[in-house]
Amino acid sequence: KITINKEENSISVWNNGKGIDIEMHQEHKILVPELIFGELLTSTNYDDNDERTTGGRNGYGAKLANIYSTEFNVETVDLERGKKFKQTFTDNMDNRTKAKVTTLKDPKSGYTCITFKPDLKRFGLEELTDDIINLMTKRCYDIAATTEKHVKVYYNGSKLEINNFKSYISMFFDEDVIYEEVNDRWQIGVIYIPDNGYDQISYVNCISTFKGGNHVKYVESDILKRVEEQILKKNKN
Repeated sequence: KITINKEENSISVWNNGKGIDIEMHQEHKILVPELIFGELLTSTNYDDNDERTTGGRNGYGAKLANIYSTEFNVETVDLERGKKFKQTFTDNMDNRTKAKVTTLKDPKSGYTCITFKPDLKRFGLEELTDDIINLMTKRCYDIAATTEKHVKVYYNGSKLEINNFKSYISMFFDEDVIYEEVNDRWQIGVIYIPDNGYDQISYVNCISTFKGGNHVKYVESDILKRVEEQILKKNKN
């Protein structure tokens, strides 16, 4: 559930699940949620030589959001331990309140909620512009299209009626799409629009790859090869 309040310069992202482990980290001697959101270089995925099928730097984005905010609130319910954690960071992560941990009697579900106020002056802004909000709104639709079908995405209280990549494509094009869900890692749609030139919209692990890449070339070259074979069958010369 994503909520953007332009007037209050506030952005909230809520996600259900079992929540973050509310316990002391053995090595760093700090509660795990505080470690995740308030301490640098405590995540993984930094070595680009490692073979992996995930994208991004695990945990980096949240810390950067904290650093570039005047206020950053963390709230999580650890379903397994029956505990709730709350903490507020201010002044670009320079200051923080003492983490508040409470014990819950019978929590029905866990969740994590991050609410933050971007430090607009660091971006040369006086407010969240319509362009930026539109970009964030697009990102909400991206998430709805590229995560698992059972994941429901809400934007400012309204459920987005997009739950797969095919329905996402139909938002942009009225033409018939040749579509195939190859396996649990590949979904591909192709549209033939004469005299329209070539374009691609692609994602890898929910990350927009608007410049394309080897994954797009891989599909493109395979399609061109098959089309060429069919043309040569009908036109031997």
